[in-house]
Amino acid sequence: MPIPDSKTGAKVVFLNPPAIAVLMSLPEIMENPHVFPGEAEGQPITNLSKAWDRIKGKAKLPGVSIHDLRHTFASMAARSGLSLQIVGALLGHAHPSTTKRYTHFASRPLLEGSEQVGKVLGGFLGIENPQGKNPQSEWPMAYFDSEPVGDDFMAPKRDQAVDDKDL
Repeated sequence: MPIPDSKTGAKVVFLNPPAIAVLMSLPEIMENPHVFPGEAEGQPITNLSKAWDRIKGKAKLPGVSIHDLRHTFASMAARSGLSLQIVGALLGHAHPSTTKRYTHFASRPLLEGSEQVGKVLGGFLGIENPQGKNPQSEWPMAYFDSEPVGDDFMAPKRDQAVDDKDL
């Protein structure tokens, strides 16, 4: 969908079918060419606070901001296997460092990624996991609660105690 005038200039936004369906379901106001018409005739909405409050109430999502939706979209895209470059392009980011701040990885996919690499390396070295699965997959999920550390990886929260007997 071409956007002739955005915060960063003209651009194309790639919408998925569910997003298009939602937009197509909105009532058209003949006197107003905007998808989200404002109170002033022919003008777009300028303040989303009231509308967002109603949406949050109906969806039972207190405390969620509109901007949180961008982070959720970015995280879902990254978790589904899209590269940071593609996720950044979908969000309209000019710099990969911005996209890194938007994507939040769950620990389980990181463990699965490590397992995939381990299978390849293990094959080269002739090493197989004797139990058939990674023993870390049996660790309590509290251990996998994580926060960003540095630019490129996740680690257990520093203030979270993990009891060795739970490992």
